[in-house]
Amino acid sequence: QGEIADGWSYFFQISADFGGGGMSLQQAWVKYDISEDSNLTWGQFKAPGLREELVSSKRQLAAERSVVNDTFSQGRSQGVQYGWDSENTRFRVAFTDGLSSENTDFTGESSDFSFSGRFEYKGAGDWKQFDDFTSFRGSAFAWMIGGAAHWESGGDTNGTVDGDLFQLTVDGSVEGDGWNAFAAFVYRMLDITGGVDAD
Repeated sequence: QGEIADGWSYFFQISADFGGGGMSLQQAWVKYDISEDSNLTWGQFKAPGLREELVSSKRQLAAERSVVNDTFSQGRSQGVQYGWDSENTRFRVAFTDGLSSENTDFTGESSDFSFSGRFEYKGAGDWKQFDDFTSFRGSAFAWMIGGAAHWESGGDTNGTVDGDLFQLTVDGSVEGDGWNAFAAFVYRMLDITGGVDAD
């Protein structure tokens, strides 16, 4: 990761399979700072969705992410994202090729298109405190609430499932002097043409 030029930055991440050592691309994106408060990102990245997925795997509370996150995770997608940050709020909205479409063609089997958005409000503390799910002794009190929504549609491109998927989440984090708590609610609706709908 680094800076290409003034206002331009990049991030590139690969992973190696523990068994055979095969390499795969995880993230590859370029970001341009439109202003001090806003930016534009494009490439392969984690779409704005579940906060547990957005927090780095090495900064989780437990050894692995939860089963809930495993089931409803937005994963990585290819697309473009607009971000806006202020002292107490931040917002992301993205146009991508669907949930968990990592390393697929933009017109692949996940969906024809999707929109995702996430909003967060910090009532106390510093944004840096919410880069992880832990709190060490001496940490200041901090709390944050967040919410995200996602909609994707398929069926017009060969190979995509004809139907819609809608998902939303609301979450909250609070931490203090060596303690922390996190809770999230997730809802998903599947509307499949000629298939089984589900909530």
